[in-house]
Amino acid sequence: MSNQTYTKLKALHLSGMAECYKEMVIEREGGVLTAEEVLTLMVDREEDKRVSTKRQRLIQKAAFEQPQASLSEIDYDEGRILDRGVVLRLETCDFIDKSRNIVIMGATGSGKSYLACALGMSACLKLYSVRFTRMRSLLDDLRLASDLKHTRYSKELKKCNLLIIDDWMLSEIDELETQFLYELIHDRELTDGTSTMLC
Repeated sequence: MSNQTYTKLKALHLSGMAECYKEMVIEREGGVLTAEEVLTLMVDREEDKRVSTKRQRLIQKAAFEQPQASLSEIDYDEGRILDRGVVLRLETCDFIDKSRNIVIMGATGSGKSYLACALGMSACLKLYSVRFTRMRSLLDDLRLASDLKHTRYSKELKKCNLLIIDDWMLSEIDELETQFLYELIHDRELTDGTSTMLC
């Protein structure tokens, strides 16, 4: 019966519960547990597995330029003029819940992109959807996309919790591109729980 239950849990795509069941029942690890304790452990394991899988999917879909970026690696030397308190407040992702936009400014090579990726990574770990793109790539993708693909891509950008646009206004844009950027940012401002980060 034990192996059948394990197989059924796997077939139902409850792999976290299946592994927990295998450890507790099939391999007979641990002492005697009540049915409620077993069920609680299995449900907790399944939830942990699903949250972990969701985090990995969010990180992959975000397409960070620097996926190794971490807020714990930020350098706060005096010459950088980077306020640790501000970064720690941003790490909470409260600005996303309040639909506040963020602009990261600094000289070329000062670490704006790294900081944006680190904040985006923090948001993914808190289960917010994030998209990272360079402004020129964003505009080129939209220009080349078919109408249907363009509409789908635009909707995705408008709905994600945090949109990070790197290299903001680094190159000139034409009237059509200006209109698209205006509509994108305007629509995101009308959507609760979304924030745009420009760097």
